[in-house]
Amino acid sequence: MPPAHLPTGHEVDVRGPRAAAWVPGAVLAVATGLALVAALLHAATGSCPGRQLHPTVRRARPARTA
Repeated sequence: MPPAHLPTGHEVDVRGPRAAAWVPGAVLAVATGLALVAALLHAATGSCPGRQLHPTVRRARPARTA
């Protein structure tokens, strides 16, 4: 018989991890997909998507006041 402080087989959750198992993989897949799209756009057009997007984002954000 096991010691009283150790859980028996009936008290241990034997189900595997749920969301914690696939969330990092999904984030990595999305990031990889975005990087691949950006690389393909750069290769096809010769224009860097980041250089095109940066001025647009700067215009959309409100100006900082010091």
